[in-house]
Order: sequence, then structure tokens, then C-alpha cells
Amino acid sequence: MKTLLTNNRQSLNSRTVRGLVAAISACACWGVSFLAPRALPDVPPAAIALLRFSFFGGSSLVVLLLGARKLPKLTGRIFFLTFCLTLSGYSAYYYLLAAGIHGAGIVFSTAVIGLLPLSILLFRTPMKEWLRLSYSIAAILAGIALLCTALFLRGGSGASLSPWIRVQGAVACAIALLLWTYFAVANAQFMKTHPQWSPSQWSSWLGVTAMITSFILFFVTEGPDAISHLRAYSSSSELVLWTGFMGIFGTWIATVLWNYASRILPDTWLGQLLVFETLFGLLYGFLYERRPPSPLEAAAILLLFTGTVFGVRTLASGRSSNAPGEQV
Repeated sequence: MKTLLTNNRQSLNSRTVRGLVAAISACACWGVSFLAPRALPDVPPAAIALLRFSFFGGSSLVVLLLGARKLPKLTGRIFFLTFCLTLSGYSAYYYLLAAGIHGAGIVFSTAVIGLLPLSILLFRTPMKEWLRLSYSIAAILAGIALLCTALFLRGGSGASLSPWIRVQGAVACAIALLLWTYFAVANAQFMKTHPQWSPSQWSSWLGVTAMITSFILFFVTEGPDAISHLRAYSSSSELVLWTGFMGIFGTWIATVLWNYASRILPDTWLGQLLVFETLFGLLYGFLYERRPPSPLEAAAILLLFTGTVFGVRTLASGRSSNAPGEQV
């Protein structure tokens, strides 16, 4: 009996580690999404989203066709859910994020999206347990505040824009935050309650739907000239390279990794781990701008990382029915 318990504990720990590695790897891929709009300032957000999710949808369609016989049954409820998820987690979310980066700059936008760990934690954690997470939440909030202060002191990449455009960018980021909070919670719940869908199958189905919703969004925002604009944007090799990388590595592969982690780790853990998306986004931004972080930015990054690690350890120490490995 003692040997059996030891083996189960080792299996649980190993499974948890794999989930953590998958989640952090997904965040590393997602971090590129903050950099692309900064590198493509003259391309409309809808065009970036469309080409990105066209690559995502195309690669996903190939995967679905290769395994069509094993695909779980598609119901009207699943069609509706995927439409909502792809709008909130992909096409509409990234359209708003790109608009926010164009208007308010990469550091400010990354900081706002960095509130995801906090928003998901507060949404998924009962109020009676919030006190246990107070230090973690305080550290994350302090990190976000320092990043915003650093943006104000440096001026940011959007300093030359009018105050109204910068306000629009900030509002776009805030709405994107709300959309992705819904996506993270709803998607994780689906993966835990529908084991018949493998992470790659669900990711691929989301990819095809994301391509459809991004086309709808593009034609709505571009109007009667959408087709001519699409031809012009598609001829840009720089845009195709950026969106192709984001569509395959930064979306399909990242989604597979995240869905795998969503099946293993509790939602509250996933919310905390999303801070790595912010950290990677900031790292890529600093590398692109060829500068080190300022003292304020460095302190903010340290606070974000410390808050995340402390929060995960706090939740792990109080393992309940939502412990990793117990909801599959």
C-alpha cells in the first residue's frame, strides 16, 4: 500500500510539472502577439488578426481532415460555444489588443493584459479564499502600477499620438482583458468536462472557427473596400511572415499546450500562470527596442513574477477537490 501511494504521488507530481511546462511554453508563444503590432504600426488591427488566424485556421483544418474519423460529435451547442470562444479569445480579443498597442504603446498594453491573472483569480476563487491570495494579488497589482508609472515617465511608443487616441487604446485593452478572462475560464471548463476532445482536436476546431470570425470582423471593419485592402495587405512579405509565425507557433501550438495544461491544472493556477505571457511580451519588447528595462520596469517584472509564484504555492498548499489531476 505504501508503495502504491508513493507511485501515485510521483505520478501526480510529474503530471503537474508537465502541465506547468506546457502552460509556460504557451505563454512564451503568446508573448509574440504583443510585439507584432509594434513592428507593424501601419497595418490595421483587423488585417493583422485576419492573416494571423487564417494561418491558424489553415493549419488547424489540415489536422482536422487528417483525423476526421476520430473527431467527436459536433452539436449546435458546441458550434455556438466555439463562436463565442473564438471571438473572445482570438479574433475580437486580438483586434482590440492590436488597437491598444497602436494607441497606447506596447508596455502599457502588456501591463493591462497582465491583469489577467488577477481577473481570473477573482472570478474563479470564492470570496472567502481571497484573503489567502492577498499578498499575491497585492504584488501583481503593484507590478502593474509600476509598469504604468514607467510608461508615463518614459512617454511610451504612443507619446506622439493625441490624448484621445491613447484613451481609445487604453479602453480597447481593458475590453480585451474582459474578453480573455471569459475565454480562459470557459475554455478551461470545457476541457475538464469534455474529455472526448483531445487538446489538439479542440485547438484545431477553435482554429477553424477563429478564421471564420476573423473574416467576419475584417469585412465589417473594412467595409466595401475589404477585398482590395486584403489583396494589398497580403502582398506584404513582412506582414505575412509575422502573422504566419503567430498563426502557427503563437496560436495553434500555443493553444494545444494551453489546452493540455487546462486539463491538468486548476483554473486558479492557470490564471496565475498567465502572468508569464506578460513577462515574455515585455522581454520581446525590450529585445525589439534594444534596451534593458528601466529600474521601475525591472522592479515591476520582479513583483509580477513573485506574485505569481507565491500565489501558485499558496493554492498548492491548500489542495482541495480542485487539485491538479483530480478533475480530468
